[in-house]
Amino acid sequence: MSSHKLLTVDFVGTSSSLDDNSSATLKAIQGNIIKGHGRDHACYLFLHFDADRVKHARRTLASVLRSVVTSAHEQRQQTRRLKASQKHGVDSPDKTTFGMFALSDSGYERLQISKYGPASTNRSANRLFTSGLRNAGEPGYLSWDPELHLWQSNYLQYDVHALLMFASDDQEELKRLSSNVKTQLIPSARIVAEEFGRRQAYDDGSDFVNEHFGYRDGIAAPKDTLSLLAKEKPLNDDGETYGSFVTYMKLEQNVLRFREAAREAADIANKTERSSKTGGGMLNRHEVSPDEIEELIVGRRKNGISLVDAPIGTSPAALKTARYLTREQLDDFDYEGPNVDRVCPAHSHIRKMNLRRRSDKKEFQIARRGMSYGPERRDLEVGSRQLAPSEGVGLLFMSFQSKPDETVGLLNRASNGCRDALIGRSGISREGSRGSCDGDSTGAQSWPVPGGTIRFKMGDFVTLKGGEYFFAPSMSFINRLDQLVPGDL
Repeated sequence: MSSHKLLTVDFVGTSSSLDDNSSATLKAIQGNIIKGHGRDHACYLFLHFDADRVKHARRTLASVLRSVVTSAHEQRQQTRRLKASQKHGVDSPDKTTFGMFALSDSGYERLQISKYGPASTNRSANRLFTSGLRNAGEPGYLSWDPELHLWQSNYLQYDVHALLMFASDDQEELKRLSSNVKTQLIPSARIVAEEFGRRQAYDDGSDFVNEHFGYRDGIAAPKDTLSLLAKEKPLNDDGETYGSFVTYMKLEQNVLRFREAAREAADIANKTERSSKTGGGMLNRHEVSPDEIEELIVGRRKNGISLVDAPIGTSPAALKTARYLTREQLDDFDYEGPNVDRVCPAHSHIRKMNLRRRSDKKEFQIARRGMSYGPERRDLEVGSRQLAPSEGVGLLFMSFQSKPDETVGLLNRASNGCRDALIGRSGISREGSRGSCDGDSTGAQSWPVPGGTIRFKMGDFVTLKGGEYFFAPSMSFINRLDQLVPGDL
């Protein structure tokens, strides 16, 4: 029986049948939406188009995009060629470079092609897309604050009109391509920012990636990948065409503060354990380690298995089985058990980000496609006495979704009430609230531990340094950009 999906998409009132395994569907959309590009390195170019060179920008951009943007169909063909070469022991796998493109609302407007943008009729989604991420936290609408005073200056100096991303396993080839593209674009565009991401392999020999806090990443994924697509406004006689909204955020990770907070909380927890005469609480009766406190903050063990499946206190032998589990097996759990709060705190990161209620069909659907950034971590080398970094490393977060408010809904959830212990911020929100955990106005969370409960404030480990909302248009748009008739809506 075929495992691919046939889905009726109805985002803006008109239905169309799409098949995520058909060549026709995959040829019509960009790669990296349905499946991640899978390369080891990526370059992200953020562009601002000069107002007096718009025609030249459209013409040059069209030429560049036709040569570098990869459709989902070509991405699948590249993957098949790579797997075939690996199966036959060929030492020269497919080295082709992957490329994708997205425009912000101000980018559509600057290029005078807004009438070919996303066709969403959702007022909330439209409001977010048109306001941009910098202005998304307006009073009375969103409860999270972008904290612009902490952003890198280049993301604030100019409006970001477009994102052009390249990915390759060959880092030098990636740099050559970026240099060549910049040479072509610079006469009519400014490079607002250039970011480089890299795949950090997890150390168990699997194909999982590792983020800077030390956790397997890229596990959770939407069940229906076609739910990530959104319609474009009609491109002349091309019929219905689809793209996807993109949220990009540069997230800096303070690994040192994360480690220090976990150590301090573990010390408090173990003092509680030694002075207690009764059991109970979340953790089985043993001294808790800083690593285990970190796992409570995240909601997963470092190897990716959930706390629901492997609570703190699980034997090391049982934890080793995670290396043999697939992504689907690692992601197959929910939070509906009677004692789940004693196993995974409600303010842990992955629980805040996904409520995992079997009856909830409206959970936010996003596909995360982020990559880590920053230099090689010398503090992780065997015998190193170097401290973990407090700045300069993090995640180039990218997500695809049918509406931009899918991601914003998660950011709101992370900021509301008892804040997300990993990505929550302790500052005052746009609504004037600092967040409260069980009536504690300081924002300290409750952590059940051996012998009782401690209160400890976790947060401020992740800082937003820049970002924007984009729309990744269809391949029809990419191939016909220089033929589109400019004009207002």
